[in-house]
Amino acid sequence: MTDEVDILTSEDRLLSALLDMVIAHCETSENKLDSFTGWPANANAMRLLAEAGLIEITSDSEGRIKAKPLPAASAATARAEAARREDP
Repeated sequence: MTDEVDILTSEDRLLSALLDMVIAHCETSENKLDSFTGWPANANAMRLLAEAGLIEITSDSEGRIKAKPLPAASAATARAEAARREDP
């Protein structure tokens, strides 16, 4: 039996970096995300993360998105962090 290596694609790495950026810019209390009005880049990034299954949009009104991270987000972040430690 061989050890299976968890290889991240470049898309996995980009989504993880995007998730890290959204959390840094949009996280509010209770692990919720808010794109804030007037920040279309945050809203666009959150829509992409929702399409990837990493966050769930709970509200999308007048350019302001509210969302919550899904369990897949924590797994993706952990995998990307482990890959960075292995190959900085």
